[in-house]
This record gives sequence, C-alpha cells and structure tokens, in this order.
Amino acid sequence: MENSAAKNTNSNRAGALVQNLSGELEYFSFKPSPLPPEPTVQIDSQMLSLLIEANRKVAYLDAISEKIPNQNLFLSMYIRKEALVSSQIEGTQCTLDDVLDPNVSENANIDVGEVINYIKASDYAITRLNDLPLCMRLLKETHAELIKGVRGSDKTPGVFRTSQNWIGGQGSTLKNARLSEVRKKGNYEQWILFFLQMILETANDAIDSINVLESLHKKNIALLEAVPARTRDNALKLFEYVERKAIIDTSKTAQELNLSYNTTAKNIELLCSMKILSPSAKNGKASLFSYTDYLDVLRKGTELEVEGKT
Repeated sequence: MENSAAKNTNSNRAGALVQNLSGELEYFSFKPSPLPPEPTVQIDSQMLSLLIEANRKVAYLDAISEKIPNQNLFLSMYIRKEALVSSQIEGTQCTLDDVLDPNVSENANIDVGEVINYIKASDYAITRLNDLPLCMRLLKETHAELIKGVRGSDKTPGVFRTSQNWIGGQGSTLKNARLSEVRKKGNYEQWILFFLQMILETANDAIDSINVLESLHKKNIALLEAVPARTRDNALKLFEYVERKAIIDTSKTAQELNLSYNTTAKNIELLCSMKILSPSAKNGKASLFSYTDYLDVLRKGTELEVEGKT
C-alpha cells in the first residue's frame, strides 16, 4: 500500500494502520484492536441459517462416525488429505500419491517433505495433548516439528516471530503488501460467513466419504470372506494393511506383515484379480499397487496439475 493511501485509511473496528520508521524506510503496519470487536458482530438471517446448518451437519457427522470400520485410520487419512490441501495453498507441488508412496522416506523431494512434516506435526500435537493443554508451549513445539529439516528450518523454529509479517504477491515490497478485507473495512461478518460455509462443506465432504468408504469396505470384506479358507486369513490381513496404507509395494508389505515374499505376492495378485488393488507405475525398483477406489475418494479436492504429472 502506498504511503498516501495508508495515511488516508481510517481506523475501523478491526484496528488501524500505524506508521513505522520514517523517510525512505517508512512503512505502515496493521495494529489489530482487541476482540470481541466493537460494535459487536451482527448476526443476520444468512449467518444464523449457516450457523444452524453447520452445527446440524457436524452433529450428524459425529453420529455417523461410529459407522467407520477404523476411526483412527479414517482420521489418519484425512490428516494426510488436509496436510496436502493446506500445503498446496502455500504453493507446494505435490499429490496424494506422493504423500502415500511407501518409499516416501527415500524418494521425498522438498515439497513432499513439507507435507510429510505437516502430518508429523499434527500427530505430534495430538499426542502431546495427553500431557499438555492447548497452550503456547504446545504451539511452539508443534511449529518446531513442522519445519524440521525443510524450508524455513533455519528461521527460528518453535519461536514466535518478533518482526512484521508481510502479506503480498510475488514481487511485493514493504510499501505495497496487501491488506485483507477485515483489516481494510473491519468486515468480520464476511469472514464468519466464509468459515461457516467451509465448516458446512467440509462436514458434507466427510459425510459423503464415510458413506462411500463404509460401502467399499463391506463390499470387499464380502469378496474376501468367499475365498478358500486356506488363503482367507492372509488375504484379510493384507486387506487390513491396504486400508491403512492405500499404496503398497511387495517387499515392505511382506516385512511389515511378517509374511514371506511369495505369500505376499500371491495375495496381492489375488486382490488385483478381485479389482481391490491395481498395479501402479514402478517407483525405482519397486512395483507399487494402489487401492484405487479408496484413493479416488480421498483425492477429491486434492487434484493439482503438476509439471510432468496430472
């Protein structure tokens, strides 16, 4: 924002622009007002309707979550999806298949590494909530996990920043960094409507995913229950593993299930013949197999055209 424009910008219920430095180094930063805002948020009919509907959908989601065969699995996969989508907003070029690659530790590039760190940080925070309340210490520890070994790891991880945060497009200077609608006009109502809409859409997406994945699970279990008894146990064991991983390779699967390579390969072939698994492109020397129907559900909303990939 140019200085002349900044000087003409009146303060509003969200806060005010304040001058920093002077002369050629002069710039303006936004100083927020205490919350709740004055005047208070105006709840009109549209906001009230969204609030009621979002609350209803979240309550319904909580109720039907009992239908999920493995709630921890579903949560784990949703964290991965959320990590991917959030990272894409920041410009990370990565796909869900990259994140779920069983050889990700060997093949991860910088972008994939950032998404994996997001997942690790989420898991870390959830675990730490057993010992800590939601507090500043927890936030700082989680931030340190988030940027460990990736871009920004040299930028005081786990420490609150003390310098101005600049929000602007590529090539922005200190003087033309953008201000948001709330900062410029104090329009909290706009953001509340936006977040209520996002809660509603996210709940609807989760409800649809649960219904599809529950049906998919029941269908495939029925198929596997019908195989000969001598192979059924190992086939079901493999399917449980596939639901946890979504993308597998033979060697690592055999090792983690404590089965021989040949037994694992035969069971993978069985699941492929039943259209539960499908071969994927090789990653290095390893042949990968995907739980395609499951991945199609999780990929919704994560599609991103990446150079060399679609």
